[in-house]
Amino acid sequence: MKGQNLGNYAYLKRRSQFGKLYVNSVDQLAEVMDKLEQRLADLHDYLIVYESDQADALPIGRMIRVQFEVGTSTTLDIPITVRYDVIQERERPIEPPPATTVTTASEYGGGTTDDNSI
Repeated sequence: MKGQNLGNYAYLKRRSQFGKLYVNSVDQLAEVMDKLEQRLADLHDYLIVYESDQADALPIGRMIRVQFEVGTSTTLDIPITVRYDVIQERERPIEPPPATTVTTASEYGGGTTDDNSI
């Protein structure tokens, strides 16, 4: 799917991640989904992605407009789909360094070269 341009170097794209949710009972599935939906509602469909599950992990990204879709299954291994938008950026060109010296060139017009003309 083509992304929505946010600027010259960034665009928004819809992504999908598929997986399975392993639960012990239908009641546990309902409880987990309620918690996920409440968490998303509290955070306005915005989740922060951390580099690991440790308490001091640094954030490395954001998922916006997150949606969970639960599939059907005859077992307790429930297929789920997580859909979210992600901002992707392309590399910006390297900016030239600032000038260290600025000089001007003088041009002298034609004609005489006495003291009064330039």
